[in-house]
Amino acid sequence: LYKIVGRSVATQYGMNLGLAEHDMDDSTALQAASAMRLELRRWASSLPPHLSLCEPGSDTLLESRDLNRWHVILTLWYHFASILIHRRLLCATLRYLTVREASPGPTALPYRFQLAMAEAQECIRSAESTIEIVHTILTTQKSGHVNLG
Repeated sequence: LYKIVGRSVATQYGMNLGLAEHDMDDSTALQAASAMRLELRRWASSLPPHLSLCEPGSDTLLESRDLNRWHVILTLWYHFASILIHRRLLCATLRYLTVREASPGPTALPYRFQLAMAEAQECIRSAESTIEIVHTILTTQKSGHVNLG
């Protein structure tokens, strides 16, 4: 997982860190995010069953046990990586839609931005899942918030 996060930071945010000479264009960012999304999903599917990711409504969130804690921590890290990978596309999509709204008349959304919007949805889904998981743990556990780490 750290390798995927590291690759995302170096590839997608390298300009901010002085690691890249030129900023990545939106098409390249879309390709990079898509490839890293697949890599992230492969990582998640390779986890052994006893460490698999948990869903926001899962009973795993309700019980304070060490194994459940690892499920939650890995799940939150997965969502962090997904947000990091897709954030740039969400920002580009919002920027494009803001400019598009200001222009007169209806225009068809370019295919590239339709793809970017689909990838940006991954960012939104991961943010929502993170919020749901943390909210569930904070509001239902009577024995503390052990599952958050």
